[in-house]
Amino acid sequence: MPRGEIKDLSNRVFGRLTVINLHSRGENSSWFCECSCPDRTRLVVFRCHLVQGCTKSCGCLKRELSSERLATGSQSGLNHPGRKHGHASGDHPTSTYVSHYAMKQRCLNPNNKKFRHYGGANPPVVIASRWLGERGFENFLADLGKRPSPKHSLSRFLDMGNYEPGNVVWATHAEQGMERQLKNDAADPKRLQKRLNKIRRAYYRTRKNRRSLRRAA
Repeated sequence: MPRGEIKDLSNRVFGRLTVINLHSRGENSSWFCECSCPDRTRLVVFRCHLVQGCTKSCGCLKRELSSERLATGSQSGLNHPGRKHGHASGDHPTSTYVSHYAMKQRCLNPNNKKFRHYGGANPPVVIASRWLGERGFENFLADLGKRPSPKHSLSRFLDMGNYEPGNVVWATHAEQGMERQLKNDAADPKRLQKRLNKIRRAYYRTRKNRRSLRRAA
């Protein structure tokens, strides 16, 4: 396919969604879709979310599955493979589970207030397929471990790239701030050199103070 040409997804079906026509071009095009639910809800979905199976309906499918689990009593977690980890049982899911859920919302839900900075960005921030689906949280937990403290949140390296193993860690607000500063400095060689000189001076001051303390002892 020639560069710049977009593969036509019109009339293709992904789960309950039927693609109507193109909404916007770009590295990851977005498409107008219609859900097969009784409301015939129309929504805009990114190509990668359709192809990867991240978005299969307007949200009706998830609601129906949740209702079925409640009706069969599987809310206890015994029959729900995604809850065997114990992080989502009861009315109080763990902060690790909430962080994983929030990540999916800002990348996959167009109604989320942060979507335009993540899933709606150009190019969009994509979540690794192993962190999605029935075993998504279990894989996420295996890759990153539990959230260390309330001060930690998910951080992508230099606030760039996708949510995927090797590019995401738990980091404090201060640590994320330092990464953002380095990212900004990297775009300006003079500012980067200035910061390196500042770090170097602080290092030598620390060494000098340690020597003084040893002599005084």
